[in-house]
Amino acid sequence: IYEKGKADELGIVTYNTLMSWHGEHYGYHNVGVVVTSVEENSIAAKAGLHATDLIVAVNGLTYEENPYTLTIGKAEMADTGKMTLTVERYGEEGTYEVELTQEK
Repeated sequence: IYEKGKADELGIVTYNTLMSWHGEHYGYHNVGVVVTSVEENSIAAKAGLHATDLIVAVNGLTYEENPYTLTIGKAEMADTGKMTLTVERYGEEGTYEVELTQEK
């Protein structure tokens, strides 16, 4: 369990899951988790994540399918050393590879 407002092991702070009806108000087109900040030199920063990114899927599993997608992805990352994030940024989707070998 992560303390609200504290960075996790990836070096990101996230907000609660953003549902489609709420996301449209802020210009997002998908359901996901909003990245509110990224620690400098963190795993997430080195992978290319930015504040305001919306994580919509982890390893192909979307938030519409399972609201614990990021937690599941982190558990899989412990085994494989990497995970693939699908992110919405400014209305466009992109894919980011996050690897544990990318040291903080």
